[in-house]
Amino acid sequence: FKVKYYSFNDDIEGEKREFDRVAPLILRTPYLQYYFGAWTNYIIDNMNRGKHDIVLSELSKYQERAFELKNDYGVMNSYMLLGDYYMNTSHFSLALPQFKKALEYAQSKHVGDISSLYSNISQCLMWLRRWDEAEKACFKGLSLVSDEIKVIQPYTLLLSIYCRSEHQDSVKINKTYDKLQQLLSRHPLLGKN
Repeated sequence: FKVKYYSFNDDIEGEKREFDRVAPLILRTPYLQYYFGAWTNYIIDNMNRGKHDIVLSELSKYQERAFELKNDYGVMNSYMLLGDYYMNTSHFSLALPQFKKALEYAQSKHVGDISSLYSNISQCLMWLRRWDEAEKACFKGLSLVSDEIKVIQPYTLLLSIYCRSEHQDSVKINKTYDKLQQLLSRHPLLGKN
């Protein structure tokens, strides 16, 4: 899509114009994930620019449209995006229920990346200083990942949890750090070269 082109070139107005231009075409196909994916990019680009009024307005329309089209990916992603918005604005206690809604919906409809939702929940819990719950959520996410590259982010999060915890356990920190170093040594482009 040209939508991505405009996004990569930091032309948010062009991105919105192109999305508005191609949306009617995409909506006539069975591939609605592309419609919601392009819209997601636009929302995230605005989020990264701190344009909160646009983000909330677009998220409201996004969620309404996802329910209207009965698109499970769109509905699940609307909860996740609202959680991302609250994380971006450091409202972790508001982000957590959104990520939990996204997880519950994803599990019930068998859509989305469940392991990344557990990472989001774990990160919220970490910022809320709920260390044990953060650790459990992180391990739950790790248990669902079989791809070695995809476990790097949860192990990085786990290390952050252990290092930030009020009661630091040097054995857990060192063990997690060593595991992370092993993973990175097998994938030099990801940080160990």
